[in-house]
Amino acid sequence: MILTLPQALESLAQKDAQIEELLRKLESTQRQLTTLQHQMEQMIRRLYGQKSEKIDPNQMMFDSIVLSSLKAPQPPVAELPAKPEAAKPRKPSQHHGRVPIPEHLERVEILPDIPEEQKVCPETGEPLKVITVEVSEKLEYRPGKLIVNVYKRPQYALPEKADSLGGVIAAPMPDHPVAKCKADVGLIAHLIVSKFADHLPLYRQDGIFERDGVTITRGTQSSWLMQTYESLRVLEEVCRRAIQKEGIIEVGCWAHARRKFDEAVSSRPAEATDILARIARLYHEVEPPCAGMEPEQRRRFRQEHAAPILKGIFEKFEELRLQTIPSEPLRKAIDYTLNLRQALCRYLEDGRLRPDNNLAENAMRPMALGRKNWLFVDSERGGRAAALFMGLVESCKARQINPWEYFDDMLRRSMSHPVTRLRELLPDRWEPLPKDERGMILAARA
Repeated sequence: MILTLPQALESLAQKDAQIEELLRKLESTQRQLTTLQHQMEQMIRRLYGQKSEKIDPNQMMFDSIVLSSLKAPQPPVAELPAKPEAAKPRKPSQHHGRVPIPEHLERVEILPDIPEEQKVCPETGEPLKVITVEVSEKLEYRPGKLIVNVYKRPQYALPEKADSLGGVIAAPMPDHPVAKCKADVGLIAHLIVSKFADHLPLYRQDGIFERDGVTITRGTQSSWLMQTYESLRVLEEVCRRAIQKEGIIEVGCWAHARRKFDEAVSSRPAEATDILARIARLYHEVEPPCAGMEPEQRRRFRQEHAAPILKGIFEKFEELRLQTIPSEPLRKAIDYTLNLRQALCRYLEDGRLRPDNNLAENAMRPMALGRKNWLFVDSERGGRAAALFMGLVESCKARQINPWEYFDDMLRRSMSHPVTRLRELLPDRWEPLPKDERGMILAARA
């Protein structure tokens, strides 16, 4: 077919339009392929890669190898015949009674007594005589060993009135968060610290006690902890009032912002790596020299050295934003960071602030570690108890306080402490009371 010049020109224009459209479709397909490849690489990284966010350029060459191995056909796997499940014998139910206290444990005698002025009959003035001694044994924990506290309380009365309950007087037992409990306060404190600070499930603690010849079932331990929580529930509201402050200001986290660009390295390695290097300068060039400075001096140092780096980072974001499309991982990282620009720069305004919230993340990490060991809490009430105990434990860590010493002291005082001064029992204001060699509080603070 012979075309005229106008027809040829029209055909060429149509071909050019088709080529342009195909090029647009090819570019779109390539972007989609890049996004899917990025998602696949992130999945492979989460499954098989290291958890550290450090960049090793030599590691990138292995990504294509892993991808190609996944695409290769896999040999069929022969299915093994299913084995019939044997019926599991039903475990007899355990009844949680009184904890037996072995005879081989060391006994420590404690002699609670009444004041001398109460040892006379208020009616006749005759001195009262000891008619018997009431003995109570409680399993106690001292760092590194179990002992038995033996409380011997003399019962005073006039012999001729000994058969009358009104004529017998004795010193009360020391305060305890759980009434008539076979565990003394030190052991309760040990259970709390072992579970919520050392992440030991109760069944593991049961095994540890058995090695010392003591049987304390998981159900009994759980009951002690829950009854202790009921005695301390009043501290929940005290904790809330201590942390609810007006005028809370958002402070951004550069660790979270950096993670977005670390994930975008596979799709835009040059641009994402450049951003990561700029963020690294904030940590390697600015923060170490000002670590030991006073807050105001640190603020001035950051204004001089960190502010120019941050300015360059956000200028680079604006430049890259015009070169990327919204669906790209790098663009998503840029948009996320730009939306938090004011919060991310706020640490320049106060030397007490940090460029990230890693301290808060580290404080939350024991919850995940504990959950890995305990699996779950059985009820909302159990969750509230765990939250209170973990909050007090982490507060002790932040104040560099031995958690066992804190609970051993606080639990002995909590039942008789004035309600108007409960704030004094939280770790940031707690001050231990003097005790004797047996761990008993000598005198309450005025």
